[in-house]
Amino acid sequence: MAAIAKSKKKGSFGIEFGEGREVDVPIEDKRIVYFFFKNADNALNNAETATIIFSEARPLLDFFNMPVADYAELFEVNKSTFSRWQQKPSKELNKFQSKLLLDLDAIIAKGVKLFGSKERVLEWFRTKNNALGNKTPMELIKDPKGVEMVRSALDALSWGNVM
Repeated sequence: MAAIAKSKKKGSFGIEFGEGREVDVPIEDKRIVYFFFKNADNALNNAETATIIFSEARPLLDFFNMPVADYAELFEVNKSTFSRWQQKPSKELNKFQSKLLLDLDAIIAKGVKLFGSKERVLEWFRTKNNALGNKTPMELIKDPKGVEMVRSALDALSWGNVM
């Protein structure tokens, strides 16, 4: 019978299995971590009200290096609107577009932690995945449900599931 035990390590709890066998389990930090927006205001921590200026999003957008048509689909605008945003970097994105970017950035940060580099994360984003219906994560991030599927697949990988 397993029982919760006091851990010898800070930031974890222990599980005692009897006969002197104990395992320390780290307590997962539930704070959202960002990769490209890590130096942004604390306002970004409240993704419900935060908005992002287009120029602040440029490093994240450059990371994906998608065609303009794909970015237009991602932001649910037409290609000419997205092209105008590129010419006017002071454009403030709405809260839904900003939340999407923050969600994607949190996925990238988790991927970097898991894979060790942003280059490996990008490779994962561009590789077909059976768990994602034999689609690439890059294909799925253009839809809110797809973003959640990508996050779930990465979470599963972080817990050791083969994807």
